[in-house]
Amino acid sequence: MASEAARLALYNRLGEVIGEDNAGTLMEALPMHPAEQNATKDDIERVETRFEARFDRLEARIDGLHDVMRDQLRTYTVTTVGAMTVLTAVFGALLAVFR
Repeated sequence: MASEAARLALYNRLGEVIGEDNAGTLMEALPMHPAEQNATKDDIERVETRFEARFDRLEARIDGLHDVMRDQLRTYTVTTVGAMTVLTAVFGALLAVFR
């Protein structure tokens, strides 16, 4: 990795040869970290594959949650309708008895 002093020396020399504006543009394009730290296309593809796998697992969990919620809603609906039917029948029977 080039030190800050080495980068400054390069910038100054480039400024002499190609002008300060061009030297600034070129230095902005040069990474300030070692080349081995640059991500390659293979690195990016590996990360993408890992994210896809995680999103697939997340999607499966959401689908499972959807199934559980559907089952619970069905149970709640059946229970509520059943309870209301029984209460209506009891109320009807009480009205018939106390008329």
